[in-house]
Amino acid sequence: MDVMGSSLQVCYSWWCLSALSILGRLDWIDQQALQKFILSCQDDEGGGISDRPDDMVDVYHTFFGIAGIANTHTHTHTHTHTHLRIFVLGK
Repeated sequence: MDVMGSSLQVCYSWWCLSALSILGRLDWIDQQALQKFILSCQDDEGGGISDRPDDMVDVYHTFFGIAGIANTHTHTHTHTHTHLRIFVLGK
């Protein structure tokens, strides 16, 4: 999928879902597929979320990936279980 000449990235999950929410058009997007895409960008070993699957994680995309998943949970009518691996670094 292309968004203005750019390949699909996790950060678009937040931007697009938020805009659709404002427009009252959340039915235009498959929120479970969006969750699946975001989780496919997660680094299962070291934590964090990348812009697209198999890329290097970064803070920007981790933030917007979590925000996108949180926004899908806010607007879904069914209870879904999303599995984010959260790591806490020691002191």
